[in-house]
Amino acid sequence: GRAAHGACWLGGSALQGMLVFGGRTAEGRNNECWLLEGVQAGGVCSWRELDTSGVPCARSFHSLTELKSPQGREFASVFGGIDANNRHLNDLHLLNTSTLSWARVAATAAPDGRGCAAVSLQGGSDLILFGGSSCWSDEAGATKFYSETFQISLAKLLKVIDVTSISTSDTPATAIVASQPQKGIQGLSGASATPREPALHEMPSA
Repeated sequence: GRAAHGACWLGGSALQGMLVFGGRTAEGRNNECWLLEGVQAGGVCSWRELDTSGVPCARSFHSLTELKSPQGREFASVFGGIDANNRHLNDLHLLNTSTLSWARVAATAAPDGRGCAAVSLQGGSDLILFGGSSCWSDEAGATKFYSETFQISLAKLLKVIDVTSISTSDTPATAIVASQPQKGIQGLSGASATPREPALHEMPSA
């Protein structure tokens, strides 16, 4: 068994079922990737471990969210969590479900490292991130808690992947990133993460 893993539903042509990534077992945190198949068929469900490339580091208390490109390519995104050394992470990774390859979306001015953040999908390619916690201690657990909201827009990045027919593994993380002067991050393809107050600021156009 395991706990503090990420899970999301995949319903594309490449993979169908519940995707599970990472989590913690009796042996510690891991970066395994599993798919629960057979749920839609109503028959016997079975687990299959996926052999992925460029896999993110072991972690728990992260988020796992499904999203699609404009042409319908399906991806799973992993954000943050706590690594094997109890460090809080603020990295973002995309899994191409067709090629089973991961790629990191590097960024400047990203949210602080955190675990237990809530991440949901908006409009097919925007991730909305809320809250989370960090500053872990063995005695007290998490000691810092966040109430900010971020919008992470991946629309232009996914459009570039569609237009060029490249997989995430074909795109170096450094090619995806460019800095933005003030709040938020801006990617070469328009990927952005901008902090939003509870009242929700107007977002700059991507």
